[in-house]
Amino acid sequence: MLEAISGWLRHMVVLVLFAAILEMILPSGALQKYVRVVLGLVMVLAMLLPIRALFVGVFSGAWEKALAGPLISNIGVSSAASAGATTYSQSVQRIIALSLSQGLPQGSLTVQVATRPEADGSVSVNGVYITCQNVSGYVFHRQEALALQAQTAELLGLSASAIHVSYPGGEV
Repeated sequence: MLEAISGWLRHMVVLVLFAAILEMILPSGALQKYVRVVLGLVMVLAMLLPIRALFVGVFSGAWEKALAGPLISNIGVSSAASAGATTYSQSVQRIIALSLSQGLPQGSLTVQVATRPEADGSVSVNGVYITCQNVSGYVFHRQEALALQAQTAELLGLSASAIHVSYPGGEV
């Protein structure tokens, strides 16, 4: 999430610098007035881009991918209630399985989540174990395993080393 915001801010800075240079290069007069209007519209559209992406995600059904990272990292479950930790772990497993299994044959992924209690009483995810199985003629390769690892790491806000993906040809 933080990477997306910093990327958007970088994009905005480049756009503002481009607009400033363009205004300096163009001669003053009637043309500059139209250029300012067009640049203003482009800037407004660029500022609204993250809001558009959120609505597109909500209406297309991919909202959990857009929001799961912040939701999962901010959810706190009391470690005193072991049933709550189990429910949390199962919820995370479902979110990961739903997000990753789009476009893959049903039953080709098995997801296990390792959690640990924190000092403040919450539960955090410290590892994810994904097992890929060749189903319905679909064969997993190292590239797919690496993509699953990267997607899961981004989804949960974890490092790629915390995500373990095994496939019939090896392990990542």
